[in-house]
Amino acid sequence: MSDREDKLQPNAMSLQALITPVVAVLLILAGVVLSVLLTGTGIQNDAEIARSQRLIDSAFKMVGRDLGRLAVTLSRSREAHEKLAEDFDRTWADKRLSTLQGGYGAVGALVIGSDDSVLYRSDAVVGAQIGPTIQGIVADTRKLSPVGSEWTSAFVMHDGRLHVASASIVAPVGADSAAGTTLVVIREVDSALLARLSSDFLVADIEVHPASDIQGTVGILIRSPQGESLAAITW
Repeated sequence: MSDREDKLQPNAMSLQALITPVVAVLLILAGVVLSVLLTGTGIQNDAEIARSQRLIDSAFKMVGRDLGRLAVTLSRSREAHEKLAEDFDRTWADKRLSTLQGGYGAVGALVIGSDDSVLYRSDAVVGAQIGPTIQGIVADTRKLSPVGSEWTSAFVMHDGRLHVASASIVAPVGADSAAGTTLVVIREVDSALLARLSSDFLVADIEVHPASDIQGTVGILIRSPQGESLAAITW
């Protein structure tokens, strides 16, 4: 082989010099593609999380709306006002309020007097003492005009467990004023309710946890109207 041919023959060093930039470019391109794929997956996951959060939020709003309509139906009549506000009739209350069925299962009822005393609680309501969150929803309801079909709905804690509650002033339809007696219709956020919501809204494995457990977990934080962290809904 001539000196000229030998110079034209690629050696290991020249091949390495050619291959190294190509490999570097391929690695850079692979990194870019992987980064795009991972970023796309992250965006997709974030979008799915946001979608699930909206669905669960809407589901609980529907529960509150149904309970609110039930509370208004039970509390806005001359008979209800006479039996619950003017002269409390436990027999009437037992017959009318002890067993309630809402759109999402069995619910309970509390009748709160104008002095915040518990005049009545149905069998479905465990614990006779009302806590700050229920007192808060009652206070907010009393600010509403008794004229018209208005209610207040919120998450509340009762007997250490999370509930959805709706409250309405006990008053005749179209009354200009009310004594302050309030009917609270309440539904525990238990396994039966979560199973129903999971089935209706196609969100699997919905669970209730302490509010502190939301960290690092997909879910939504449940707060009272006063801003207190009550619980976390995760899935």
